[in-house]
Amino acid sequence: MKLELILTDYMTWAETNICSVERTRSAVKYLTAELGERDHNKLSPAVLQNYRAKDNLSRASINRELGVLRCALRYALDDKRSVRSIPEIVLRKVAKNAKKRSKLWLREEQLNRVLDAAKKYPVMSAFIQLAWYTGQRKEAILALRKNQVYGNTVWFNDHDLPMSERRKGRGEVPFCKGLVILLDELYQAHPGSPFVLNGQHGSRLKDINREHWDEIMLEAGVPDLTPHNIRHTVATSLIREGVALYDVSKLLGHANVGVTQKEYVDYQPKFLTAAVSKLDSLVTRIPVE
Repeated sequence: MKLELILTDYMTWAETNICSVERTRSAVKYLTAELGERDHNKLSPAVLQNYRAKDNLSRASINRELGVLRCALRYALDDKRSVRSIPEIVLRKVAKNAKKRSKLWLREEQLNRVLDAAKKYPVMSAFIQLAWYTGQRKEAILALRKNQVYGNTVWFNDHDLPMSERRKGRGEVPFCKGLVILLDELYQAHPGSPFVLNGQHGSRLKDINREHWDEIMLEAGVPDLTPHNIRHTVATSLIREGVALYDVSKLLGHANVGVTQKEYVDYQPKFLTAAVSKLDSLVTRIPVE
């Protein structure tokens, strides 16, 4: 039986019979997209091992979705809907001390899914865009004042702000086209506010709406993502594009480039290219006997 039919039947039942329906709905969406055309008895270990392999999810997230698949198959078996046997769904092993969230970063298609899902909540959409265009921490974005934006640069490290010496490092971010457009929209939305990002009614946004955040990430298929992972995505994306570690370090506001190197050196797939390319130029100097 096609998995799409099994998942659809299960979701119809789940809508009125389980509590965590949002997570189940999200899991069914991605299970259907990737496995829906397969017959239920063709779920080999290799197929399950490759499930959403390209999406850079934590094992815990994948296990949640595979757990929904397991429940859907059991429901079909119990309901005797043309299913007489079901395959074993083996979950991924998760190390007890593994850092499940801190190293997550979004690939281009995932980032676009997040941005699309955030459109229903303008404040959250603005926050995510600011995080992407600046690479700064959540606290720095929420506290950003309009007087920190001048000279084609956003000065997150404004030392005139109260308790500035006790803050974590913040960067100095030059304007890009997307940031200019976004700032203009935010200024027009709340011209009288001293803050760049404001709540729906024009008051200072002290924190993001966690329910909205979770809903957006579930819809985008990245349920483990935290606001800090947007910053991690910015750094990782720039480094993978060949931007120098020193430049990335300045953007992030790290104390020194050593901090950036320790955190992100593994994301430089071409970091030795320049070094080994020198070997080509030495070949002609090797004497031929």
